[in-house]
Order: sequence, then C-alpha cells, then structure tokens
Amino acid sequence: MDSSATAQILIVEDDRPSQLYLQNLLTRWGYPNRVADTAEMALELLYQTPFHIVITDWILPGKSGVDFIEQIRKDRHLDYIYTILLTARSSTNDYHAAMEKGADDFLIKPVSENELRIRLRVAERIMNYQQELKNYAQRLSQAVQDIQTLGGFIHMCSYCNSIYTPQEKWLDVSRYLQEHANITVSHGICPACIPKVYPAHQDE
Repeated sequence: MDSSATAQILIVEDDRPSQLYLQNLLTRWGYPNRVADTAEMALELLYQTPFHIVITDWILPGKSGVDFIEQIRKDRHLDYIYTILLTARSSTNDYHAAMEKGADDFLIKPVSENELRIRLRVAERIMNYQQELKNYAQRLSQAVQDIQTLGGFIHMCSYCNSIYTPQEKWLDVSRYLQEHANITVSHGICPACIPKVYPAHQDE
C-alpha cells in the first residue's frame, strides 16, 4: 500500500453486533472498510477490491476463519494481505494453530479499542514496508530489462550526451544515472574545458 494512503480493511464476521462494533471503530479512525458474513463472500470481495488488512472471526458459517486465512496465503492471485484473527478462543494450541495457518496477529475477544488500534498501526507499518520492497523489486526488474534490451550498451548522443532508453525516449545523462543507478551527479568544469567556457582565462 502507498504510505500516504489509509489501509482498506475487510471485516469477516457473521455476528451483527460485532460487525457494527468493528465498523464504527474503523470508520471513526478513518479506515475504509467492508463487511462479509462468510469466508466465501470475503474471498469474492478480495478479488474485487485491494484490501490491505483482513479482520476475521474464527467461527464462521461454512469455512472457518483460520481456513480462510490459509486459503488467502495459498492464492497467488492476491497480493500479501495482513490478517488479524479476532476470536474468543484463548488457548495456546489455538494460537499456534492460527499462526501455522498464516495469521499475522491473534486477538482475544472482547478486544479493547486501544489494543485493536495499536495492532492496526503495526499492520500498516508492515504493509507499507511490504509495498516499499515490492516497488524496489519492480525498479530492479525494470533496470535489468533495460540492460538486457540495450544488450550491454548505452546509446549516447555524441553532442548533448543524452542517453536513449528502451522506452524510446532520450534522457539527460544525470537523470538517467539517478533513475537507473541511484547516482547523483555533481557538476563542475574540468581543466581542459575551462578555456572553452572562459576564454578570458585561457592564458592563465
């Protein structure tokens, strides 16, 4: 997710009072949110909308919350989604089972407002970091493609030193190095060029 955006949250809960409680909290905190009564309905929504966080109950009609999380983890059509299991179950075995299925967090009902809000902030930080890694991987992949397309050569104008890129556009060499190699160019004048730029200093 974009670090400047607010995480979109999907609530998977079949209990109406619990739905309203979570929706009211998330709306008050500024999180766009939707509700699904079942795991099957939630999966359809995930395919339609890029949700960043899922808050799901364990016990649901049909597929359980932990099985739903496992399905999300195995679905290669979905980007990584941070999952929070919200349940009345509190045993160590339940916690271990949820983590093994792929849950990122585990909260025991009834959860306090402060506790949930803190966990959501943690989720946002992780998802922002995940997006940064994804963006970096995309830039790296594009750089590799550029090099492969160029065949190991850089096409440079003999007059202005602009560089031709595979996207069929000419870039100033400074900009090219900044975008493709994260190099900032510091400009100056070499001794050989000083007389050309400043003829008055030619005899000095």
